[in-house]
Amino acid sequence: GLSKGFAFVEYQTREAAAEALKQTQGYKLDKNHTFQVNTFVEVEEYMAVPEEAPAIVPPEYQQNEDLGSWLLDEKARDQYVTRWAEMTEVYWNEPGQDKLEP
Repeated sequence: GLSKGFAFVEYQTREAAAEALKQTQGYKLDKNHTFQVNTFVEVEEYMAVPEEAPAIVPPEYQQNEDLGSWLLDEKARDQYVTRWAEMTEVYWNEPGQDKLEP
């Protein structure tokens, strides 16, 4: 869904251009489309992006506590996890058990 249309518009004065920008930037065309305005100065900045991005230096690794420690079980039972949307359920799977228990 992104629109591919564009237009180049010139105004007689800077004030008229600034007023048009203020009135049209972010104007809701319908529930899925919003009018986006870019000035020539912004377009020049977009075009000035270097071809190669600078190298990203990852932060130094820091050891955290064991985030999986809650998975350990003294009875060595297996776990079965179900996830739906934002809800997660963890079931214990024990030999001889007919019904899973959350």
